[in-house]
Amino acid sequence: MRHFVKLLFVPVLTAGLVLSLPSVASAHNDIEFAAHGGYGFTGSHNVDFDGFADPQDGSLSFDPAPIYGALVGYRLEKEGFIYLSYSRQETTAYYRTRGNLDVDSSRGISFDYFQFGGYLESWRGPFAPFMGASIGLNRVAALGGAPGQDFFFGGVLEAGVKLELTHNIHLRLTGRLPITFINGESSAFCTGAAGCISILKADPLVQGQALLGVGFGF
Repeated sequence: MRHFVKLLFVPVLTAGLVLSLPSVASAHNDIEFAAHGGYGFTGSHNVDFDGFADPQDGSLSFDPAPIYGALVGYRLEKEGFIYLSYSRQETTAYYRTRGNLDVDSSRGISFDYFQFGGYLESWRGPFAPFMGASIGLNRVAALGGAPGQDFFFGGVLEAGVKLELTHNIHLRLTGRLPITFINGESSAFCTGAAGCISILKADPLVQGQALLGVGFGF
């Protein structure tokens, strides 16, 4: 959890500081495209095979890893956008049985996020703090030619700030909190002797991401 706090602290704090600047009624471009990259951490996830105590029950953990993506947005009102976004992260998943500190098995996996959402912004001088949310499908897939992929419902909370370079170009710092509701059998997590992990507990898989990007408006 401390990794998430560190990741989200800078953009959220920056947005809060910018909100203290004098506001200007400056609706910029109606269409926006942004590309971004950064780093993300993934929380651990409890695994329950059959709803009862089982010696194979345990948890999944994940390596921190780079993430990249893009979004395209349309301004619905002076301070509001709707957008479609895609981002991807490749990492390694580790499975440990309950009470075991050693790794039982591991597998390279990717997270792909397909999201539709919106955010509100408020231009204050050259800065625009923003906050938003989105929902969609998050894809989990095995890497290295191994079979297995699954789609799960998910959402993303985000906050950040834009810095205008020109009327059509800006930089953006974003903190994101993706949440994936993994539930049921997951073929992407077939890991050695543990078999295909069937997660019966509907605990959300929480991630934290810090992204730096560049946006273009038209």
